[in-house]
Amino acid sequence: IISLMKICYVLNSGDPGGVEQHVLDLTRGMVERGHKVYVVCPWGKMVKKYFNAGAEVHVDYPKLDIDPFYIIRLTRFLRKTKPDIFHVHQLKTTVNGLLGVKAFKVFSRYPGRPIPQPPGIGQAKPRRFSLGRILSFPVSMPPKPLTIAHIHTPLSEWQHPWWKKPLEPVDILVNKVVSNWAADVVMALTESRRVVKIEGEGIKPEKIRVIPNGVDIRKSQIVNRKSEYRKKLGVEEDTLLVGTLSRLTVEKGVEYLIEAIALLGSKELPNTPRPRLGGEPRAVNFQFTIGGSGVLEVELKEKARELGVGNTSRQFPNLEGSENLQG
Repeated sequence: IISLMKICYVLNSGDPGGVEQHVLDLTRGMVERGHKVYVVCPWGKMVKKYFNAGAEVHVDYPKLDIDPFYIIRLTRFLRKTKPDIFHVHQLKTTVNGLLGVKAFKVFSRYPGRPIPQPPGIGQAKPRRFSLGRILSFPVSMPPKPLTIAHIHTPLSEWQHPWWKKPLEPVDILVNKVVSNWAADVVMALTESRRVVKIEGEGIKPEKIRVIPNGVDIRKSQIVNRKSEYRKKLGVEEDTLLVGTLSRLTVEKGVEYLIEAIALLGSKELPNTPRPRLGGEPRAVNFQFTIGGSGVLEVELKEKARELGVGNTSRQFPNLEGSENLQG
């Protein structure tokens, strides 16, 4: 029998994206199993989705890389909700969230224990903050929650613009210190990412757990409607459709996909063969589709035009309805 839990997810974005969708999938799954779910994030399109999935949404986010006011607010929130699991995502909310939950655990060790006094004097009234209280013994075990740190792409693999490159070692150092000190578990999506987190970022091996992102297979039960979606996108049945759904930001590397498509369509290469069962390879037409939005949207469209793939590509400027295009 699995006892019901209170689970808190914390992230630094309320708009559609990979991390945000992952949290939505987790929320749906945990609510369906009867658990109580809290989501702490900025205001955005995903807030309504989290609410509709059954989560209690608390709109808040750190304004600074290390925001003491956010940490205090988060500590108060933890005192109020007392979650069993505290799962933080993304760098800024991971650092601030781990500091907040560490403060919560420290101050929750001493919920009112009287300060030790010499015999015959009696017990003094507990004070809110007291060195004697902090040093009193025996020390109780830290309370829940179990704390999970989850930066989906290792920091050492982030694709920063040139002006942010000097800050990369600082980000890695801060994450290393805070995660090793305050996190119970550090998540890695694959075994190779686990190695990167250990060797490239200094995370303690005993803290890391490899758990791939889950997939809600109910979203993929649309295979028989493939023709309908190809028609919606204006793609012929005999055309090979190549595409991506993601945020259009530096770390996603969409520009490399555009370059690859340009290479496939260049005169230096023969027509791309596509094997056919029971027959000879044949040349095929292809169409390239970008689904997403982000700071690089205009730049990527311009790159596609410069490389001459504008006629074979289509850009869809947002991720709304992208769930329906899976499969």
